[in-house]
Amino acid sequence: MEVLSKNQYEQVGNRSHLLFVVAVVVVAVTIAYLNSFHVPFVFDDAHNIVNNPHLKFLSFSFSSLQKAATESPSHWRFLPNISFALNYYYGGQNVFGYHLVNLVLHISTALVFYFLALSTLRLPILIGQYKYAREIALFGTMLWAVHPVQTNAVTYIVQRMTSMAAFFSVSALLLYVQGRLCCGSSLRRYLLYGASFVCFGMALLSKENSAILPVVVLAYEIFFFQELAQEQGWKRTLAMTVFAVTCVLLIGWLFLGRVHID
Repeated sequence: MEVLSKNQYEQVGNRSHLLFVVAVVVVAVTIAYLNSFHVPFVFDDAHNIVNNPHLKFLSFSFSSLQKAATESPSHWRFLPNISFALNYYYGGQNVFGYHLVNLVLHISTALVFYFLALSTLRLPILIGQYKYAREIALFGTMLWAVHPVQTNAVTYIVQRMTSMAAFFSVSALLLYVQGRLCCGSSLRRYLLYGASFVCFGMALLSKENSAILPVVVLAYEIFFFQELAQEQGWKRTLAMTVFAVTCVLLIGWLFLGRVHID
């Protein structure tokens, strides 16, 4: 009979726990929102989906998707517009498909949130302080995923824009944290930073409030990574602060225009 090593036991345990987490999140969130699959289009759904002619293309093509993305009422929110167009292409105005996509997005965000929470609890600054890090991360995830405050983003179809922005924003932060934890100047570290930046861009193309993400990253850096008592820590924090504020101002100018800023 084959005897498993300690590392193999840990790998099996980690896989089992991951499957357990996925199962718990999927089942709990689905049960919580099962009665919402037939909720009709309401409020801004009409403006952005039902009465939006740019979503109603007959042939699937890049130009059709481009038109749906850029000529819909919320013309900066490319990714949600494309997802609405795909929903319409495959299911017309049958609300079931729209609600299903919203639910899958919420579940996906919850799972990314779990990994972010777990990564945070296992940071060097917190190591050894939380014996049940996985259980705490799962509890926090469930509290976030099924909290009534999420109802608007999940059941109100057009608020998929918010859900997509949240998914890409949390993913960007998680990728940044993983890159930050990489030692030295390894290729993996820069790939993680690059992926984080791409997710940030996708969050911006989902909803403009994602522009605050650089400030969130800065706050995370200060709370969990920087030794502000050290001169190097102050310099890094100052540089990141200037970068974050500059990003927010530039993005604000891009989306709102000079008139609004003046």
